[in-house]
Amino acid sequence: MKYIDLIRFEPIESVVQLRDADEAATARQLVDTYVISDEMAEKLINLVIPQLQFDQPTDNKGLLVVGNYGTGKSHLMSVISGLAENPDLADGLSNADVADSAGKIGGRFKVIRTEIGATTMSLRDILVAELEEHLNAMGVNFSFPSASEVSNNKRVFEEMMAAFHQEYPENGLLLVVDELLDYLRTRKDQELILDLNFLREVGEVCKDLRFRFIAGVQEAIFDSPRFSFVADSIRRVKDRFEQVLITSENRTQAAQDALRAIAGQNRTKQAIAVLDGLELLDGERLDPYRSKYAKHILDLLKKKGHGQVVNRSELIQDVLDVEYLAPQTLRLEPEWTVVILAVLVYSGDLVLAIPGKKFDATGLHQLAGTNVEDLVQFKHVEQPKDWNLPALKALFDLLGLTPGMARLVTQGKEEPVQQLQKAITHTVENLVLVQQNIQTGMPFWGQRLLSDSELATGNNEVVSRIAPGL
Repeated sequence: MKYIDLIRFEPIESVVQLRDADEAATARQLVDTYVISDEMAEKLINLVIPQLQFDQPTDNKGLLVVGNYGTGKSHLMSVISGLAENPDLADGLSNADVADSAGKIGGRFKVIRTEIGATTMSLRDILVAELEEHLNAMGVNFSFPSASEVSNNKRVFEEMMAAFHQEYPENGLLLVVDELLDYLRTRKDQELILDLNFLREVGEVCKDLRFRFIAGVQEAIFDSPRFSFVADSIRRVKDRFEQVLITSENRTQAAQDALRAIAGQNRTKQAIAVLDGLELLDGERLDPYRSKYAKHILDLLKKKGHGQVVNRSELIQDVLDVEYLAPQTLRLEPEWTVVILAVLVYSGDLVLAIPGKKFDATGLHQLAGTNVEDLVQFKHVEQPKDWNLPALKALFDLLGLTPGMARLVTQGKEEPVQQLQKAITHTVENLVLVQQNIQTGMPFWGQRLLSDSELATGNNEVVSRIAPGL
């Protein structure tokens, strides 16, 4: 699994194209890799799914998924539309409550996905063309009259759904549109008013038909000063739409879960999804050396001279007010970058410095207990201090091993470490046997070699006298 496929609480809109979910295998992957925070779970269960379902009569409205670049807007819409189209995808969700709730919409819809690009067409013409094309592919023969021939689009939608139900009597029809806001920004005054009026009608038909509409926008258009000159039209659209706001808090929670897993605490499904998506797992073992993200950071660190650090500004750059690690190649958000750094701390490859504190491999629990919001503002990363070679040589010598083997340890050789572990294990086993004998007074030919007063002096002193090599 690649992080570019995990689509990360969707950092790059250009990477996750909404129409990727048209492919069954890709839809499965998008659902399996979507990290659901507690906040998002609540929105899915209490807002999104109730608005989409059609078994229970309610005042159904259209949905606007609101999220800036890097928040996961396209990924979320792909997950929702995938669940609506295929009931089997719910078992891949990382939240059991959401999976249970998704049964209300699972497989109940035929789905049409589209993205609006650079065009001068009206919103009605764009959506009508998409509907006709995809309905025809589904075996539904229906044509919309031109805009000049209708005074109300709701009746046309009723006729469309009547034709749809002749082929699919048990299903609803879900239209999912991305990049709506970018399109609306290009529209002139009168054009925009007509587009908003059509959007309102789309939201209205969701109430009485099994037609549902989801659109992705970069900001909450109802509160945007960009559209203040059409405030009345915006207000009427708002009455027929619900907004699903996505924030970076989703990434923050998922990153915090991953940090706890790195520190040896509970490995949640969410944490595993993050670590696996960032290429940090080899089976169940943490391994940063397979990750292209970790390799990028290590390469920067290796270019520095002795005692030099890699500052945050060298790792994280700003692109259109959104921060990324290596925006031209990797485009990894700061929250995920912190997870990468934490694994490199775990592996002993670097020390992470934040204002007033540094984290090395001995401080993983403190790192995992620090808020992600503080960690993303790290000052720099640096190489760990050099090996204490004299101390290592003394340890090898103490255990009866060749002191020169200590230098091989600093070169990353495994054999001397294995011999060191074997010698330590042997010494500990001998120490345990001696202590057991001491506790019984060291019987010999029916007599105790150690008196009660000697035993009272403490095991450590006795051991040092009778077994000075241990």
